[in-house]
Amino acid sequence: MFRLEPNADGVGMNSNGTTTRTRLTNGLARDSQIAGGRPHGPRPAREPERAGEHGAVLVETAMVTLFLLMLLMGTVTAAMAYSQKTSLQTAAREASRFGATLPVNGDMTGWLNRVTEVARGAANGDLDPAVAGQTICVAYVYPIGTAADDRNTRLIQTAGVNGTPSSGPTSKCFEDARPDDERRIQVTVGRKATIQAVAFSTKVDLSSRSAARFERSN
Repeated sequence: MFRLEPNADGVGMNSNGTTTRTRLTNGLARDSQIAGGRPHGPRPAREPERAGEHGAVLVETAMVTLFLLMLLMGTVTAAMAYSQKTSLQTAAREASRFGATLPVNGDMTGWLNRVTEVARGAANGDLDPAVAGQTICVAYVYPIGTAADDRNTRLIQTAGVNGTPSSGPTSKCFEDARPDDERRIQVTVGRKATIQAVAFSTKVDLSSRSAARFERSN
């Protein structure tokens, strides 16, 4: 039996006078930490990979954000165009109904102007003179009529300016396939609308028309 007494350098002497070297306890712990534990401090070799991942996330976020903005703006402007289309439908319908009960009383030009103003007012601003592509067509249609105030006569307003009324077989706002011996009112309204989606925009033509049987005698 012998006893090993290591000195500060890890060298010990046994009972028979020989020396032996032993590992220090802290050396064993240090070896174990290096062999099985995780090294302390940053790992420079992985930093470029992390930076690349962060950049990819930023790019994906930007693309998704742009897509959502385009979708949002497209939805909003399309809804506005739909609302404008509804206003045009109301304007054409109200003007034709008004004209159907308004007597001409020998003043066809005045009659056309009044129906035109009703159409513009019923559109709630969507047929104002400053609106792009604003147009209103009002026609008194009676193909077989021969009297000056009882035959086809049409008035077209563009950008808020009334044109000169025209008379004749082709003085209609549209073809309605109704009989020639029927007196009727035709109204057509139109304007342009813009649908926008951040990166692009497009102009669309909106229009509506209505016809009503003329119910007042001249």
